[in-house]
Amino acid sequence: MSALAPLPPVLGELLKIHDRMTGFSPDAPKENRPYVVIAQTGRSVRVVPQSTVGGNGVHIPDGSVNGLEEGWFVPWSAVISVRTAVCQPLIGYLPPEYLEQVRDQWRRSRRP
Repeated sequence: MSALAPLPPVLGELLKIHDRMTGFSPDAPKENRPYVVIAQTGRSVRVVPQSTVGGNGVHIPDGSVNGLEEGWFVPWSAVISVRTAVCQPLIGYLPPEYLEQVRDQWRRSRRP
């Protein structure tokens, strides 16, 4: 009997991911940085990191999600495999109003 493959992450999932897996902050990579899933296609997941310093991106106030500090989901994204994503710890889910802002920011950054 074979085991079922885990379901891919869904939009809005908040995952703790090491920056080395995404290439974010190569000079000072953080372990367990919060990332939000903004898209899933085939075997890939697009994620956006949160930063607690600066002020560039979609602001998330403290208390919006249990276990997530105040910070900004930056205008940059990375693609990781579904296999990698499903192995990362789940923090929770970004509320829909913030998720839409993060996704809109990403869409705008892709335009020429």
